[in-house]
Amino acid sequence: MDKEIYELEIENKFLTNLKTLESLIDFFSEDRRPFFELAVERDERTNIYYDTQKKFRLYERGVECRMREKTETKQKIDLKTPQSLDKPKIGPKKNGLMYRREYSYTGTETEPNLTWFSDPDVDHYLSDIFNKQLRAWVQGTFKRWKVTFAPAGNLDSKIEMALERGAFESIESGHSSDEMFFIEFESKDGNVDALLCAIEQFKQKYGNDLILSTRTKGELGLEWLAKSGGIMDSETAENFTAAQEKRQNLYTKHRSADKKLKLSC
Repeated sequence: MDKEIYELEIENKFLTNLKTLESLIDFFSEDRRPFFELAVERDERTNIYYDTQKKFRLYERGVECRMREKTETKQKIDLKTPQSLDKPKIGPKKNGLMYRREYSYTGTETEPNLTWFSDPDVDHYLSDIFNKQLRAWVQGTFKRWKVTFAPAGNLDSKIEMALERGAFESIESGHSSDEMFFIEFESKDGNVDALLCAIEQFKQKYGNDLILSTRTKGELGLEWLAKSGGIMDSETAENFTAAQEKRQNLYTKHRSADKKLKLSC
């Protein structure tokens, strides 16, 4: 299995509606290559999200374990943690950006193991659960359109914009959520000023159709699973509620103030 040293993920995520997403897909589907570093890339991804068997020990600490198929024979497994593991914070900062560490493996294994991600900081943060068995709880399947570009005024920067539509599904029951629509921006070179500039220009045109998502996809998936009814037994639901209460102690002010996002089943 191939291991990658962690990268710092700097991103911003919006929830939007089908009309806005389709208008952007139409725009990017035209021949606009002189304006973009790369052509539009299209794919469909199924992300499977794991946590501990009973008490959601990863979720309560702001950690996600995600697996997706990379090739027909290999899986890509990512462990995402708060940026700081000494004073962890979950959610976007005041500027709307989320910062997370991302540790990655690629291999033929189909069941993640936390020991694969051994690192001094990770070991310290997860030492008490490092040998816990993980369980697949929820998966999200999303169609994705992606462009990579340099915004005006920051031609040396590299920003990725992804348009996604899809839904979550319970691993155990097959119960599905309503379809959801995302617009994501991510800095691929750490240029925060360029990323914020690109997002601000985008908001000036589409701001009325955007809701800043203060949650990651893994968080959205698990919280939908807990809310959708008839999916978790009473003991599991109580364990999730307890994990959620602990998780709230790590929220950024921007995340704590979020009262808008309500997911239907």
